[in-house]
Amino acid sequence: MSREIKFRAWDKNNNKMVYSGKKYTNGGLLDWFEDEDLMQYTGLKDKNGKEIYEGDIVKDKKNHPRMKLVVKYEGVGFSIKDIKNGDCQILFYNSSCRKQENIEIIGNIYENPELLKG
Repeated sequence: MSREIKFRAWDKNNNKMVYSGKKYTNGGLLDWFEDEDLMQYTGLKDKNGKEIYEGDIVKDKKNHPRMKLVVKYEGVGFSIKDIKNGDCQILFYNSSCRKQENIEIIGNIYENPELLKG
């Protein structure tokens, strides 16, 4: 099963998340403006069926119920890290499992910066 490649972007000029922010050049290549922070879709959904992207802040109700975790891309795959101390790197090993029953998105680093505080 292949993973769907999708992106979203934080538009710094308008302070909003853009899910259809793809802009195609005449050559058909993806072209993002300088004032956008690009985030990739992990290919996974949280327990409510919501797509999980880089920059999302999540809770892992089963393994780490008291921690707030942020989704990051680590060069070889996606991980979630404890916001408070950066510890507890947990990789999404099974990307073929489309829905992560223990993970719930509670916000993202741009629209909910208050969640980044310990």
